[in-house]
Amino acid sequence: RLATEVRWEEKHRTASLQVRAHRYQKAVRSMERFLNRTWRDEDVVRIVGELRQRLDRLFTFVRIPGVSWNSNEAEREVRVPVVIRKMNGGRRTARGTWVLERLLTVGRTWRKRKLRFWDFVVEKLGVPQAPGPPSVGPVS
Repeated sequence: RLATEVRWEEKHRTASLQVRAHRYQKAVRSMERFLNRTWRDEDVVRIVGELRQRLDRLFTFVRIPGVSWNSNEAEREVRVPVVIRKMNGGRRTARGTWVLERLLTVGRTWRKRKLRFWDFVVEKLGVPQAPGPPSVGPVS
């Protein structure tokens, strides 16, 4: 069902919200029928339970234009802090972790908005613009 909805969304990117809502309900009903089958394998039963809990969010990409059907972008977003944690051995205070999370979040947000993070920091800290490079003396 997921592959069917991904293909539909790719072909109907400009579909109205009403059409999308109808398609979303159809996808959810279809998935409910699939999940309500009798499953014997305990791993499958566990996965089916998790899918049932998330069923209302499983096809969000059909209902809301611009929402990705996968989590690739979100996984890329969390990669930076993971690399930082691995580089420093994961030994940070809770406060340091909190500060890093906020800085990374603001930095990523600014990047997505095509703004310069450093300009934002300078503005918020009230730091005057840095002068040009230091002079080596008068020009003769």
